[in-house]
Amino acid sequence: MIEETMDTIRSPDGLGDIYVIDCPLLSGVPDELETAMTRLDAVLFADVCKDGAHPFATMITRLQAKRLLPDRWGCVAAANTYNPLGTMLTFTNKDDIREGLKGLN
Repeated sequence: MIEETMDTIRSPDGLGDIYVIDCPLLSGVPDELETAMTRLDAVLFADVCKDGAHPFATMITRLQAKRLLPDRWGCVAAANTYNPLGTMLTFTNKDDIREGLKGLN
């Protein structure tokens, strides 16, 4: 259930409530996620995969085709580059997410 994987966080940047939904199903869009989309003013998909592999792209396309995405939505993904040993350069991080959220305002 989406409710079981949803955490609510108050944004320190004044963006209102932020719901973190963990959706491990990548082969389709769960019905619960479709229902959750109808209650959101904005959504940011944060994909840990590099944008070349980016499985959320399919999910976003399916949600858009059903007109379930809110008017304000975005997606951030890991940088599509080589990750030097011992660095976190190419992983999606909190700064990527923060910038993505700012873009929704």
